[in-house]
Amino acid sequence: MIKAIIFDFDGVIGDTYDISFQVATRLHPNITKQDFLNIFMGNVYVTAGVHFTEKDIPTFFEKTKQAFTSYNFFAVQPMLEKLSEKYKLFIISGTIDDNIKHFLALGNLGGYFQKILGATTHRSKIARFKMVFNEFNVTPEECLFVTDTVGDIVEAREANVESIAVTWGFHNEQLLLDYHPKAIAHTPDELIIVIEALSQ
Repeated sequence: MIKAIIFDFDGVIGDTYDISFQVATRLHPNITKQDFLNIFMGNVYVTAGVHFTEKDIPTFFEKTKQAFTSYNFFAVQPMLEKLSEKYKLFIISGTIDDNIKHFLALGNLGGYFQKILGATTHRSKIARFKMVFNEFNVTPEECLFVTDTVGDIVEAREANVESIAVTWGFHNEQLLLDYHPKAIAHTPDELIIVIEALSQ
């Protein structure tokens, strides 16, 4: 039985691709869109080292926080409300905790989530999955992870958590399918249907 739905933030709840890429090009004008997308093929704090230094990280998050507005959300509120009636909801994201909480407040979405575990909590998503297991007494088999990137699918698999890939975020559908998520969803409404089917 599924008890917990864990969401990535960027590209799943927040429509942040354009903001993030624009900030990345300000920091490093030669970075291409493909270079940027390749960062999300693994743990971003490892893969980003090809283009960014540790000193770039605070600037990146400060600039993305300034650029994000209440209009930078996908139409996920009805989906979150529906799912929160039946499941515990969490966020595990490569974005820092304060930014996620700030963004959620702009969209009045924070109340749907039991806990936010951003990169301030730990840079490894595997470690943060384990924190959810331990604190909320759920097993990997009782969780689903909703994400838009290959790197997240890989990290979730290492934590024995099945992923649902969504196609409205950073990585395209075919690339996501190449890494064999448990299921794929093309809209927030379809995501509800997919989760219900996997919960049977």
